[in-house]
Amino acid sequence: MKKIFISIIFLIICRLFCLSLSQNFKLINIIGNDQSDSNFFYISDAIITPCRDIIILDAKENFVARFDWEGKLINRIGQKGQGPGDFYWPTSASILNDKLYFLDRFNNRFVESNLELKNLHYFKLQENRMPKYFHVISKNKFVIDNTSFVQPDGPRIFIIEKIGKANPKISKMFFKHTPIDINLENKDDRTLYKFGSLFKVIYGIDDTRKKMLISFCSPNNPIVFFLYNIKGEFIKKFSYQTDKKYNFPHYLYKRKKLSFSSLRGQNVLDLASIFYYDSHWYVFVNTSHYENRNFKNIREVKKYTEKKSFYLKFDENGKLVGKFIVDPFFICFHISKDGYVLGKHPDSEVERLVVYKILN
Repeated sequence: MKKIFISIIFLIICRLFCLSLSQNFKLINIIGNDQSDSNFFYISDAIITPCRDIIILDAKENFVARFDWEGKLINRIGQKGQGPGDFYWPTSASILNDKLYFLDRFNNRFVESNLELKNLHYFKLQENRMPKYFHVISKNKFVIDNTSFVQPDGPRIFIIEKIGKANPKISKMFFKHTPIDINLENKDDRTLYKFGSLFKVIYGIDDTRKKMLISFCSPNNPIVFFLYNIKGEFIKKFSYQTDKKYNFPHYLYKRKKLSFSSLRGQNVLDLASIFYYDSHWYVFVNTSHYENRNFKNIREVKKYTEKKSFYLKFDENGKLVGKFIVDPFFICFHISKDGYVLGKHPDSEVERLVVYKILN
């Protein structure tokens, strides 16, 4: 009887704090509250260092903070600006050996520092690309995406390299898929902004940093994955057939006549992130239900009545191992080599980073 009572109390606490009750995840820690030393405004990414410090990026307040494994703040850098020590929307962290790298997105550059957040170096990106995602391959070679729809070819993957202390140059471009069925040349800037905000290419790198799995939000129902090597050579393709009731985000902007279906609202599916762990690919997916499908501006798209998450697990050959529900809505930032998951529940009243352990 005592065990049952404790279990019920635990479930209630998890629900109150908006924590995942997935049987595959075990809660380890929560970082973030309304105190001054761990008050977050918009966590954009987080990563675990080899010495088990946790580095958290806050894009809205433009700072990067380092915490120990217990959640105690060690140090913090950054404020909004364009100069040394300044950031403007830091996001997408990556670690290689004893170096931390992340995007200073709206300053159109990436930042290199040591794992103590010291000795910062800045490298300017070309042509104001402002990528959303970023991965380190080697000391002088990196992967970025281009989700800009100023170019009619749509999202692409770029390999960029830097020689010595020079700013990085594009050395390879591949994955020229265009997942939209509109003629971009006939669209105004406002329409391009809408589509550019909703369409994205997502990708993950394996442990050897030699292979990458790529996908994108597609108008078609199957979620299609493309496996490439780091040289940009195509290896194989596989897919996951989603529920036919889901559409991808750009359907929210398609004007349709009033119908019984439109009165019931719109179910939308959004690919969120891809990670590699324990010889498997983990793909996190979010689903939303909107009360209606006709939106006049980008802010209205955020008005949903229900949002849920799940992740797909594939082996290295593209075979689906399973679909696992994450309840409630969850954004995953990082999966470490030893199976720790960093993420957040955006619907929580306080912005918090949660640390889980993947159970075998």
